[in-house]
This record gives sequence, C-alpha cells and structure tokens, in this order.
Amino acid sequence: MSKFILKTFEAEKHFTEVSTWWKFWRWTEHPTPVILSDIGFIVEAEGVNICAGWLYLTNSIIGSMEFLVSNPFVDRKLRSEALDFLINSINHRSEQEGKLVFMTNIKNEALAKKLLTLDFMAGDKGMQQFIRVKK
Repeated sequence: MSKFILKTFEAEKHFTEVSTWWKFWRWTEHPTPVILSDIGFIVEAEGVNICAGWLYLTNSIIGSMEFLVSNPFVDRKLRSEALDFLINSINHRSEQEGKLVFMTNIKNEALAKKLLTLDFMAGDKGMQQFIRVKK
C-alpha cells in the first residue's frame, strides 16, 4: 500500500501553497490558474502536500505533463519518491485517456535525470519555451 495520496488539484485550495514552491525554485514566471489544465494533481503524505503536476491532453496520441513542482520544505528522499509516484500517476491517467505518447518539457537537470530512470528518453536540447496568453 502506498504511503502517498493522489489528490485532485483545486486552485482555490492549493494554488497559494504551490505558488510558494515555484517561487522557492526560482521560476521567474510561474503559471497562473487560468493556464493550468483541469487535470492537475497534488501528492500528499502524512497530511503534507509534497508535489504537484498537470496533464494536458491533445487531439493526437500525445499527453503532456507540465509544471511539475515540489515542496522544498520536505525531506529530499520523500520528495523524490513522491515525484516518482506523481509522474507515474499522471502517465497512467494519460494512458487512460488513450494517449500512446507521454512527454514533458523541463529545464531542471535533476528532474531530467529522474525522468531517464523512469523510462523517458531525452528529446531536443537547448530549446526555449514561448507562451502567448490571450488578454
């Protein structure tokens, strides 16, 4: 039995806390609730939220995991295990949605190494991400 609980992300309940995590990890521009997918998750253990991530579905065979972030104020080992649980949970949901390809865009080198241990393969390197939000 897993020590982790997978919860649905609720902006009004979780966004303030998750924003502090993005700020701690020096995300210069962290996401706002309006651009977060409706399919978002928080992982909890022993009453403490540990990490969060979102699944974006496309009209193709691709599901995309984005905006992964972890609570910097919990033990590193617990955080790592919770991220594994979260990534695998989001991947499972992507498969339930009929997606055959599961991908993500990241900058963090430690997370890149983790993804390689979870059967991901590296794609393009040195890319920049550009976002336009309708005003």
